[in-house]
Amino acid sequence: MAWQVREPYTRREPIQSYINGKWVTTGYRSIASQLTCTYEAKVKRGVIVDGELYGSPSACRSLSARL
Repeated sequence: MAWQVREPYTRREPIQSYINGKWVTTGYRSIASQLTCTYEAKVKRGVIVDGELYGSPSACRSLSARL
């Protein structure tokens, strides 16, 4: 049995150019990303006997708070 949390977010990435021997930031672009965490549980006779979290730490903190 598994539960999954997905948290979309937008990160800003610098646009850089190499000008006169230096890297110069000329702007930023937005990139859509997503944090994902999956909780896989081993169930025996309707009772969770073992479980494991997989995924990005910040998303897993969000899921573990709900369990």
